[in-house]
Amino acid sequence: MFGKINMKMADGSVKEFEFVSNGMTQYRYRQLTGRDIVKDTQRLINANQELSEDADLTVSDKLAYIMNMSAIKADMNKLNIDTFYEWIEQFDSSNSIDIMGDVIALYYGTKLSTSEPKKEDGE
Repeated sequence: MFGKINMKMADGSVKEFEFVSNGMTQYRYRQLTGRDIVKDTQRLINANQELSEDADLTVSDKLAYIMNMSAIKADMNKLNIDTFYEWIEQFDSSNSIDIMGDVIALYYGTKLSTSEPKKEDGE
């Protein structure tokens, strides 16, 4: 799945970034973190569909990094924690919370469509 998300930069500006989620995303997440993406994303939201008190906000940051690198066709074999740190430094600290829902939705393929609904018969 392909999507674009506006990201707040460290200098306060906003820049649009492209993201791709595909069959390799979960494997690249494990490559980068050593963890399971499904388990980590499930820990973000509690039973009331609210952000968990012990949520690891870096989950969505790392997922965004992987999906952005995929979109720009970076050498995915070179993903590591140091390149993640270099990438994340360009963003405002509030960015993690601001984009979390969009990143997770894009990964799971639940991004709302921006296309107009088709007219019903007789309209």
